Amino acid sequence: MPFALRNLVRRPLRSALTLLGIALGTATYLVLASSAAGIEEETSKIVASLRTDLIVQRAGMPFPWQSRIAPAEVESLRGLPGVAVASPLVVGVTKIETRPRFFVFGLEPARLESLGLTFLSGRAFSAGTDELLAGVDAARELDLGPGDRAAIVGRREFTVVGVYRTGRQLFDGGVLLDIPAAQEVFRQGDVVNLVLVGLAPAARSDSVAAEVAARIPGLEAVPADLFASQQRWLGDFARFGRALALLAVVIAALGVSNTLSMNVAERTGELGLLRALGWRRARIARLVLAEGVALSTGGLLLGIPLASVVLRALVSGDYLGIVPGRLPVATALEGLAAVLAAGLLASVPPLVHALEISPARALREL
Repeated sequence: MPFALRNLVRRPLRSALTLLGIALGTATYLVLASSAAGIEEETSKIVASLRTDLIVQRAGMPFPWQSRIAPAEVESLRGLPGVAVASPLVVGVTKIETRPRFFVFGLEPARLESLGLTFLSGRAFSAGTDELLAGVDAARELDLGPGDRAAIVGRREFTVVGVYRTGRQLFDGGVLLDIPAAQEVFRQGDVVNLVLVGLAPAARSDSVAAEVAARIPGLEAVPADLFASQQRWLGDFARFGRALALLAVVIAALGVSNTLSMNVAERTGELGLLRALGWRRARIARLVLAEGVALSTGGLLLGIPLASVVLRALVSGDYLGIVPGRLPVATALEGLAAVLAAGLLASVPPLVHALEISPARALREL
C-alpha cells in the first residue's frame, strides 16, 4: 500500500480531484439513500405512534393528503361491526411564516394523548378555536412560543398555545390544529383525509377491512403496520433516490477508472521494468488494485462527514421532516460497501491494461 500511495502522490492535483469526485459521489449516495430510507422509516414510526389498528383512506390515492372522506362515510365507519373508535385526521403540506413547505395535522383534541406527545411549554388546544400547537423543531426554527401568533398560507392567523415533542421528526417539525381549523387551512370543506380505526377486542382487522370495502365503496382500510409499505409514493421516492444514488457512485467510479488508466499509461516503462526485475502479474495487479482502494477509501473518509453536514443542513432548512437528521449507521455501511465495490470494479480496465504490458516493449520505450 505505501508504494501505491507514493504513485498517487506523484500526481497530486489529479489524485486530489479524483478524491473530491469520490467524496461528492459518496456524499450524494449517502444523502439520497438516507432520505429514501428515512422517510419510509419515519412514516412507519408515525403510524405506530398513532396507536391505531386500521387506517382508512380513499382508494387509489397516491398521497394521503389527496384522500377525501366525507362526514357521512366517517359515520358509516363508526357503525361497522368490530369498530370501537373511528377518529378523523386531516394532513397536508402548506406554507407557514417563512417556510414554503410545512406539515399541518388536524385531529380531535381527545386524540392528542394517543400521539405520545410531551408538552415542553403551554397546553393543548381547545376544540373550535384558532389555537395551534407547534412541534419543538418548528418552534425553534420559527421562534414560536405560547402566546405568539403564526400565519398559515397568509389565510389565517393562529395563536400558539403550546410547544410539544413526540420524538417523530415529521410531527415535531409541523403543527397540530383542531380538525375544523385544518379543514379551513386546506379549503376542503368538511371532509377529512384519513380515518384512524381502533378495533373492538374480539374484532379481526382483515374482517373489518373487508366490511369497509363491501359497505363503503371507494374507501380502503389498511392495517396500520402495513400502511407505510403500501404507500406507492414512498416506494417511488425510495426507488428514485436509490437510482440517483447509484448514478452518483457510477460517476465517482468512472473518475477512479480514468485516474488509474492515466497513471498506468504514464508508467508503462516503469511497470515493464518491474516485470523485467521479476515482478509477477499478480503483484502488478495488487499494485493497481491498491491504488483504486486507496482512492475509494480516501473519498469515503471525506464523503461520510460531508454527507452528515448536508443532512444537518437539510434538516434545518425547508426539508424538515423529510430527511433524517443524522446519517444512519446501516446507510453508512451500505455506502462504504457500494463505493468500495465500485472502486474495485473501476480498477479492472486499467488493471487489464497493466497486465498486458510487455516488459521488452516497455523497456524499449524508456
